[in-house]
Order: sequence, then C-alpha cells, then structure tokens
Amino acid sequence: MQRPLGMVVAGLVVLSALAAAPGTSWEQAAVDAGVPKAKRVPFRDSEALLAGLRSGQVDAVVMALLDFALAQKHDPELVAGAFVGDATAAAMAVRKEDGRLLESLNGYLQGMRQARHALMFKYLSEDALSLIALARRE
Repeated sequence: MQRPLGMVVAGLVVLSALAAAPGTSWEQAAVDAGVPKAKRVPFRDSEALLAGLRSGQVDAVVMALLDFALAQKHDPELVAGAFVGDATAAAMAVRKEDGRLLESLNGYLQGMRQARHALMFKYLSEDALSLIALARRE
C-alpha cells in the first residue's frame, strides 16, 4: 500500500481526507497548507494516524519527520510526501529552585546528543536518513 503522507500542490492540498492530531503543530501545518476543516480527520496520536491511513479512512497524514522515519522502518510501503509546516524544536522548563532536576536533565540531554547519531543509524532506514538530510536543507 503506497499512500503519500502529504501532497501539496501550489498551496492547495489535493486529497479527499487528511489525518492530523487535533490541537498539535501537525494540525496547524495542515491548516497553514490550506487543508479545509471538512477534509481534516482527527486522530489522537501517530499510531492512530497510521492506522487510519492503512485502513483507507484518510489519504495522507501530517506527522513529525522522526515519527514518520520510525514508522517507515516498520512499514517500508509508507512514502513521504511534501514537507509542511515549519521546522520546530522541543523545549523544557525547570523551576529555578529545582537545580538538581535541571542538572539531571542537562546530563541526560548531553548523553542523548552524543548517542544521537549511533541511534539514528541503528533504528532508521537509509531512506529515512536521506529524508532527514533533505528536511534539514529545506
């Protein structure tokens, strides 16, 4: 089953239905790409989005690139479509009085940065790695 995960043509989305998790940046990316509300089908998370895609309830989904790359590792039939939305980053906040927590989080994040490349090569396919490289260039 090859269904693109997104297809944007001249600012208009040409689909019968598109899945996005409500209240997320994924949904906002669909809105910004011009997908009308009537064509957006809400699903609670990436697993539900992909289940909707596989069952034919939707033609495409909007999801984070890393979520797609991990899903494609388990289902090579998935095909990436156009990038929609802005590149984003995650952030955490810690109260000033929680110095030990901040120290622990910073240590964990430093370890993740050091292990990131090894983990990416271990768990992602060559196609997914190429897609990530393409997204960084756009």
